[in-house]
Amino acid sequence: MTHIFANLNRRSFVKGAVATGVVAGTISMRDIAMAADGKTFTFGRTRETKHLDPHTSQLSSSWHIQHMVYDSLVTLDDDFKVQPALASSWEWQGSDLVFAIRDGVKFANGRAMTMDDVKKSIERALTSKGNPWGLMLRNKSGISVDGNKLTIGFKSPNNVALDALTATLVCIIPTEELEAGTWDPKSDKFMGTGPYSVAEHIANDRWVLKRNPHYWGGEAKTETVVVRTIPEVQSLVAALRDGSIDAAAFDSNPDAPDLLAGAPNVEMATMSTTDFNYTGMNAVSPDSPFTDIRVRQAVALSLDRKQIVDFAFGGRAEVTYGWTQWNLTDDSKLKFRDRDLERAKELIKQAKPSRTTFPYLVRAGSNHAAIAQIIKQSLAEIGLNAELEAVDGGVWAKRVWGTNPSDMVMTNSAYTGFAHPLITAHWWAPDLSRFTKGYVPENADYTAALNKATTAASGDAIVPSLQTLYEILNEQCVKIPLCVNTETIAWRSDRVAMTPSKKQAQNDILNGVENYEMKV
Repeated sequence: MTHIFANLNRRSFVKGAVATGVVAGTISMRDIAMAADGKTFTFGRTRETKHLDPHTSQLSSSWHIQHMVYDSLVTLDDDFKVQPALASSWEWQGSDLVFAIRDGVKFANGRAMTMDDVKKSIERALTSKGNPWGLMLRNKSGISVDGNKLTIGFKSPNNVALDALTATLVCIIPTEELEAGTWDPKSDKFMGTGPYSVAEHIANDRWVLKRNPHYWGGEAKTETVVVRTIPEVQSLVAALRDGSIDAAAFDSNPDAPDLLAGAPNVEMATMSTTDFNYTGMNAVSPDSPFTDIRVRQAVALSLDRKQIVDFAFGGRAEVTYGWTQWNLTDDSKLKFRDRDLERAKELIKQAKPSRTTFPYLVRAGSNHAAIAQIIKQSLAEIGLNAELEAVDGGVWAKRVWGTNPSDMVMTNSAYTGFAHPLITAHWWAPDLSRFTKGYVPENADYTAALNKATTAASGDAIVPSLQTLYEILNEQCVKIPLCVNTETIAWRSDRVAMTPSKKQAQNDILNGVENYEMKV
């Protein structure tokens, strides 16, 4: 079968769309005025914040806002090195990780942060339903406070704990107000110790954040940050061109650079990430054809990763077979790495699946549908018929992660890569990471290698355990990595002076926004 997109040059198509006026916007004059008042930085993105409680937020669209409001004990720099945040310093004392907590920190309501807030926040995060971070610190022995020192004790080494504590999923919240019932973390009234707090939220439209006058890091240079949700990339581009927004991120949409090419006063930067796209199959549900490992392996052998990168990402992504963005593993040892249609057809012939037509669930928007379209064509070449079904991101999360067995047969999405390869490695271990239990079967060898890499091995011994993990997941073919994401950040250089991060590990796309300076 010939790919229907084989002769289509995506960039030529996009340039043609611009020339014929396909790009259109639906932004009001009020928005243009707001973006030009000299005190407000207006940012556009394609997805709305769906999850509100920072300790249970599973979607990166939520983290975009939460990163500006909440702080964790530690944070990351552009090289993914751990840096101080609410903890001014830290050290390992044997198996204990000891943090010195910063003095003079206040929440946005003016109340001083206490050590009780710090301890209870971390305990809440690690025990909250839907928060997998307790997995990373699963060998902890306890959390204690002595003066301004917070100690997390461990029963054995933990190679991922410090990196894991940089995420907003373990941020510090005002637990005094939570316990008094005067503040609800599940509402859209986010309140933390970060540079901004939420002033207004209009669902599926905008978040308005005001400068936190009590921010421990000093007063933010921009008084107000408005984050607009503009689902269509063409409208997002139009808003940037006409000045109704000052900057935008495009959720890895490959068309953005071409749509913005030649736009006056628009600068662009590419943000590399550790995020990667994957396709996943339900190997648990009895009516799924993918309970047979041979069918899953056939899918892996059918995939044309280069075609996915070229069409779905306009060539602006990097093929991956695992977590190879960390450059720690030997891909040549992976058995189901390269495309081999004849071998795939033979596996289908051996398996004789009773069901060859099935639904393929994708999140609407972004480029997930484009990825699925290429995979659908690859599957057709080995006799499998995938019927695409696009749903909202919240519905997708509930059907894939919130049911057991998962209410899907096949899907694709992207994982945030975070700051350490062992974090994402947990999502393949359903006996530990419960949210994948609905479609990933347990594998004792994988869990053993993961435990060794996380809580037993040290130094050079971690890498062989990682290699074992990669080879097992490659052979099992339940979730198959496809390519590593890049993000395009664009801004009006005549309106704002900003320097986006060059690299991101956890979707903090507005990292450093408190230092942006408005020009008008």
